[in-house]
Amino acid sequence: MQLWLIGLSCLAALTLADKPISFANRVANTHQKLLQKLKELSANSNQNAPVDNTKMVGNEIVIEYNHPKQALNLKLADKKATFVREEEKNPAFVPPAPVMTFKKQEPEPAPAIVPPSQLAAYAYAVDFAQVATVAQMQCLRQNSYSTAFVRAYNPAGQGSFDANSCTNINNAYSAGLGIEIYMTPQPMSSKTGYQQLDEVYNGLNSRGITVRAIWIQVTSPINWPTNSNTNINFINSIIARARQYSLSVGIYTSAYDWNQITGGWTGAGNDVMLWYWNVRGGGVSGESPPNFSDFAPFGCWNSPTAKQFAQVEQVCSITVNRDVYMSGSAVAQVEGMAHREVAQEKEGMAKWEKAAALQTNQAKPKIFVGGFVNPKH
Repeated sequence: MQLWLIGLSCLAALTLADKPISFANRVANTHQKLLQKLKELSANSNQNAPVDNTKMVGNEIVIEYNHPKQALNLKLADKKATFVREEEKNPAFVPPAPVMTFKKQEPEPAPAIVPPSQLAAYAYAVDFAQVATVAQMQCLRQNSYSTAFVRAYNPAGQGSFDANSCTNINNAYSAGLGIEIYMTPQPMSSKTGYQQLDEVYNGLNSRGITVRAIWIQVTSPINWPTNSNTNINFINSIIARARQYSLSVGIYTSAYDWNQITGGWTGAGNDVMLWYWNVRGGGVSGESPPNFSDFAPFGCWNSPTAKQFAQVEQVCSITVNRDVYMSGSAVAQVEGMAHREVAQEKEGMAKWEKAAALQTNQAKPKIFVGGFVNPKH
């Protein structure tokens, strides 16, 4: 994933009937106009809408976006636009149209992590969508990463099963990593949410991979319908289908994303896990603490299962996001689950094998994905 920064200079104040408009309001108005323009450009390009997230912190607005290079007919790939306040010198001055400048930020090498002890509270993971080799997966494990979150559904176009996930799952398995899968659904697709989940489940199961848990990405508010009830129904259809397959379910989101997309829906279910993200930007300087100290309850969640604390960093020559999840005294146990013989002995494994056998009428698959960051599920 590449990171792009857009600096937008909002010069001084607009006036209305000789009454200055607050800087925050001017920035918010500018943001709304740009947001609409981004939507129009995205629609005209027949690509996914680019904006991923928007939020205001004081007088600073951050717009995150994730889209193909063609989305804005600009030489861009991914993530991050920031509106930056300049000096407000003359309240009567009417500024010209905002000027945008673009700067590419390459992924930075991630700092080394201290190998966790048996009593460490957190274990480390990475998430990514690109193909990684067995050697790279082995390198991750040697550098104290216990689990890989692998994308299994690509939202491009109408959305489709991500065949690269099979390569990554097999390579992670060979390296002894725990494996979680996430899907980035396409809520604008003609396919329902449960049909997209079916594509993931059947795509993996037909290749000898048993799915035990699925994470659903609920980010990028601009890529979702504006009606929160429509979005809730879409998400709920995925959750309901996953439960029919006896899968554990988790959501990857943030409080802002969740509120924008679902209106703060609290009905997902107490059994639905949370993987939340909190970063200030890409690279090492944008990291938040690798723990849950910044978490505040939202939606139906009073506590998280995992956290993404860093984005767009290089580990073992892979561009990844970095994550942590609760480990307690079970680090060795969680890592050991990556091995087939231990995983097959875990409590509840018979349920997963039975579900797989019913779906395929074949011998049980030997690779299991999901359940590594939260073995109790």
